[in-house]
Amino acid sequence: MLHYAHNHEEKEFFMKTTVLNDIKPQYIIDSKGKKTSVVLDLKTFTMMIEELEDLYDIVQAEKIIACGKAEEGKTIDEIEKALHKKDS
Repeated sequence: MLHYAHNHEEKEFFMKTTVLNDIKPQYIIDSKGKKTSVVLDLKTFTMMIEELEDLYDIVQAEKIIACGKAEEGKTIDEIEKALHKKDS
């Protein structure tokens, strides 16, 4: 699980120590020796997806908090829809 950090340096540290140390990719290389694809075991892939989902949730929560009183009285679903429109 992604640990919440309060600044960029802490986020970088946690990502490097939690996710990157566990990744052991294998590469598919074309006839010219260029890496074209990555193969990950299912456990690593699942862990990465979970980390990304956690990070997405944190970012969305921070955006909702930043909206503050401007969004007062709206449901979380309404705020998330508005944020998705802004991100698009």
